[in-house]
Amino acid sequence: MEQNRQQTGFISQFRPHTVRPAIRPPHYYYCRLVVLFMGCLWLPATQAQEDDINADINAEILRELRALKERVNELEAELASYRKEEAAAEDEPPVTTAELQIIEPLVDTRARQVYEDLEAEKAEDIEGITVGGAVRAQYSVEDFNAGNRDRAGDFDFDTLRINLDGSLGDVLLSAEYRFYQFMNVIHHAWVGYDFTDTLQGQVGIHQVPFGVLPFNSHNFFFSSNYYLGLEDDYDMGVKFIYDEQTWNLQFAFYKNDEQGSMDGFVSDRSDRYSFDVVGFRDPGEGIFANPIGETNTFNARAAYTFAHAENYFTEIGVSGQYGNLHDGNTSAGDNIAYAAHINGVYDRWNLQLQAARYDYDMDSGASLLAGRCFQLLRQHSGPGQYLYR
Repeated sequence: MEQNRQQTGFISQFRPHTVRPAIRPPHYYYCRLVVLFMGCLWLPATQAQEDDINADINAEILRELRALKERVNELEAELASYRKEEAAAEDEPPVTTAELQIIEPLVDTRARQVYEDLEAEKAEDIEGITVGGAVRAQYSVEDFNAGNRDRAGDFDFDTLRINLDGSLGDVLLSAEYRFYQFMNVIHHAWVGYDFTDTLQGQVGIHQVPFGVLPFNSHNFFFSSNYYLGLEDDYDMGVKFIYDEQTWNLQFAFYKNDEQGSMDGFVSDRSDRYSFDVVGFRDPGEGIFANPIGETNTFNARAAYTFAHAENYFTEIGVSGQYGNLHDGNTSAGDNIAYAAHINGVYDRWNLQLQAARYDYDMDSGASLLAGRCFQLLRQHSGPGQYLYR
């Protein structure tokens, strides 16, 4: 109350002393009129800008609403399609176990084919030569060798291998050279061309198509076919391969063996990877073999593969071979061989069966032939010689 009274008193105290308004000059009122007039001009302009902004906002909102409506329509269509498929699936009978057993291998096979096709396309895109190789050593304990037995065996260098594989444009290349303790030999060297996806041609030193390929054995020493020149044999010639998964057909002509037959420029005709006939012995002669060589040999091989299931298939095939033997001056005879084989792969098991027959018909009536290959045969048959009966 005291405070209010003081304020009232203060106000009443100063009321008698009011201030008279100052008299302003005429130009003051003129300026006020100009300012008011400018304000009137500014207000309509500001209002027009706000209308434009509001129109843009409304247009943007309208566009968003239209897009949202279209998306809702798409989702409704997808939902209707899903419900229709779900209803159709409910009407279908469930897949049986027997049907699954049929379908699953087909799906796996198709997936594998697609993967292989993609890998093949990648390989086609990559050009150039790949350099590879291997080094092999062996530890041997020979009970029949007193010195080796006393040393508790020997650890020796065995093989150095150099490989070249690849392509230059449409031309395929493959070669391999081997260095052994006792000799240096060429394994294979050929150039090829893919005429189609299923037909390939090769020229040079390549594997002879005969019997089970690529090997007819499961051990380091190979089978007896190898020592007859009927397994993993490489000669100089031309070969055509037709392969369309189920059928594999191969036809080849070999002018001579990998060393150039009788007049090949080699220092030692016993230095070779493959096993070939290089001589014969007439009745009554000693171990010496009259030199001969293989020439003008024809080979044909046909094989068909039955696919049972994934990783289960059987190949059945037949092979034939006919060629001449030459002593450097004239024909010395001819040879013929034929075989039937089965090569079955059953998951982790591999079954190889082959029945073969061969015949060397010498013009001289000789009944013994000399073949040449590497050290194992030298140790048992003299310097690089092995006798066929």
